[in-house]
Amino acid sequence: MVLIECGTRALLAAAFGPENDGELSCAGRLLNALDRTMLLLADAGFNANTFAADVHASGAQFLVRSANRRIPTPFQHLGDGSYLARIGYLSWPP
Repeated sequence: MVLIECGTRALLAAAFGPENDGELSCAGRLLNALDRTMLLLADAGFNANTFAADVHASGAQFLVRSANRRIPTPFQHLGDGSYLARIGYLSWPP
């Protein structure tokens, strides 16, 4: 698994492991390459509360495609009709 910068396609970090470890395990090893200047984009396979909390703790912003079983709790409606929502039991925004 790799962490790549979207604009330049620069390789920022990589993690390898056996297939049976799963994507979330590999992705967890890449979190130390994130910082507060980054936006992490991820697919629904990374839609896990623990992973989201770990990304949040890195300081990075993130956008993860949600699985259809999630029921978001909006806390702020935006002018374009979208909204910010809480997922799981994560406690942000402060």
